[in-house]
Amino acid sequence: MKNLTLILLTLCLFAVLPATADTYKASMTGIECSGCKKKILKAIGSMEGVETVKIALLKKKGSHVLTVETDGTVEISEEQVKEAVSIAEHYQLQTWEKVES
Repeated sequence: MKNLTLILLTLCLFAVLPATADTYKASMTGIECSGCKKKILKAIGSMEGVETVKIALLKKKGSHVLTVETDGTVEISEEQVKEAVSIAEHYQLQTWEKVES
């Protein structure tokens, strides 16, 4: 019985914990219409690990804030997002940061 308890305790200590979600924020320019938003949402939303993508207009005309939430299984780099939004030359990623929770 002691061996079984020891084995179960060892398995619990080495169990893989689920990844915690990560949030990234960016500012973008070049989003001119709802069609632009849909293209960007689709491009970034199809990236591995991405669960939610939101785009909101900032008070500064022509600038938007992009929020990307992931399942935490992969890191998403600025280069990956730039590649995803390169579907149109006028989409420009200005900033990119991982939000610490």
